[in-house]
Amino acid sequence: MPMSGETVDLRQLRCPLAFVHAKLAIQARADGKPLTLLISDPGTAKDVPRWLDKIGSRYEWLEAERILRVY
Repeated sequence: MPMSGETVDLRQLRCPLAFVHAKLAIQARADGKPLTLLISDPGTAKDVPRWLDKIGSRYEWLEAERILRVY
């Protein structure tokens, strides 16, 4: 599946640093511009979608690939 927009690779980071980097990248993106996050840390994989639900952002979590797409 092709990725469009910016991609942020967080696979080398662990929570809480990975979560902080994800949050900053999501907040810094232009409105409507998709963002792809590559996540390997299990805590971050749970925390980022939970935070996105809280702020009302749309996203897609691809569990097998460990990819989170924010729209």
